[in-house]
Amino acid sequence: MELVYLDPYHFFNRTIMPKNPTIMKVGVCGTTADLVMAKRMYPESKVIGYEADPNNYKAMQPSTKGCVDSFINQAISVNPSIILHRFTNSVSHSVYPRHEKEPNCVFVDKIEIPAVTLLTAMKDRNIDRISLLVLNCEGAELEIMRMLKDEELRSRIDQICVSFHNPRIYSDERMEKFVSPVRQHYHVVRGDCPRGGIPDHLMIRKV
Repeated sequence: MELVYLDPYHFFNRTIMPKNPTIMKVGVCGTTADLVMAKRMYPESKVIGYEADPNNYKAMQPSTKGCVDSFINQAISVNPSIILHRFTNSVSHSVYPRHEKEPNCVFVDKIEIPAVTLLTAMKDRNIDRISLLVLNCEGAELEIMRMLKDEELRSRIDQICVSFHNPRIYSDERMEKFVSPVRQHYHVVRGDCPRGGIPDHLMIRKV
């Protein structure tokens, strides 16, 4: 196993990546740096980003030109729409009400965002399988983890780098409820976070 970081948070196992991987990120979260790095590392890759908030999407769209094959203003959910709670810090938007007591994380409003399931998103983009799925979607990663109960979906995703936002947004117990059912299908590797934040987790599909 060779762990490689796209940025200080998101990482993957390079030994199982094909020459022309499909890399999808759900929740671009204020920066496209990791998507740019993915395209630089794998010029023949297909790189796709999903960002739910329309304001964030509009602000980041120019930086995706030439480095992201598709950038979509849409949410991924088991439901046809999500309620997005928005805050003064745009990277703090969440499907859950946040509870941090931080000056830059003050509640502003909430809006409804159209959503599709991950399988539908793959079909819409002509994707048969995902080499690397990056989830940094401020709470919605739990819904996507719930989708992994679907055997067909599990078989088509090789590895997932997921930012679990516990306990800042939801409890450890809520996270474990969604993670436990997929442990038998994925190896789970905990990453390092040089900046002292919550480390991401890499889930590598068992053969």
